Amino acid sequence: MNIGKYNTLKIDELTEFGFYLVDEKNERVLLPNVYTTENMTIGDEVEVFIYTDSEDRRVATTLKPKGVVGDFVALEVVDIANFGIFMDWGLPKNLLIPKKFQEGHYEIGEIRVVKILEDKNTGRVYGIEKYKDLLSKNVKGLKRNEEVDLIVTKETEIGFKVLINEKFEGLVFKNRVFGNLKVGNKTKGYIETIREDKKIDVVLQPIGKKSFSLGADKVFEILEQNGGKMNFTYKSNPEEISRVFGLSRKLFKRSLTELLENKRIKLNDNSIEKL
Repeated sequence: MNIGKYNTLKIDELTEFGFYLVDEKNERVLLPNVYTTENMTIGDEVEVFIYTDSEDRRVATTLKPKGVVGDFVALEVVDIANFGIFMDWGLPKNLLIPKKFQEGHYEIGEIRVVKILEDKNTGRVYGIEKYKDLLSKNVKGLKRNEEVDLIVTKETEIGFKVLINEKFEGLVFKNRVFGNLKVGNKTKGYIETIREDKKIDVVLQPIGKKSFSLGADKVFEILEQNGGKMNFTYKSNPEEISRVFGLSRKLFKRSLTELLENKRIKLNDNSIEKL
């Protein structure tokens, strides 16, 4: 039975508190009544998530947390105590980030990226933000302009720290960002430079492709997703442009120009429309 992960278990016994589930080793865990349904019967197999409750007892739930042991996830700070902070990960018992694994100052409502781990001695599931030592420094397999998966972890004065393929740490410089990035965002990126000290610079568009061409593709894709017509023009509000398209007003206007020149859209008085 794997704590902090999904398990497929068999319903073994019905009690006043809920169903007891068993695994192939006949280990038992309670699925409380609040998570049972009328169509569950003895002998059925159910997929559940296993964690420990406030009294460190193993408990099963059919709720889906925002991550499992081993995952990097963006979570909201919901409470702060002397011994740690608590984050909402979608279960009744919030995820604890012990004080020794915290990084910097925290505010309630703030989004932070943490890695979910299990304490093998106690079975408790917890989170850490000091995970840099868990990341790889073996960058031999990475290549310039290679497409990678990014998670934005922190904003700094010069750019955004990112996790690369959940294995490496990298940086996107602010002058290379043409839309909105926020902590917790997941996006594609491309390896630009691997320095002698193994630090990695990342860009958000393929090297050699102009940013406004990517912007045009993004505008057209969102236009298609919205029925081929949207109430946006060159004069649209910059904040609304950023919210809907994730682009600056300058890049949005250049993208519209490219789409018009390539006869992919037409411009009406108060809208753009797919051709």
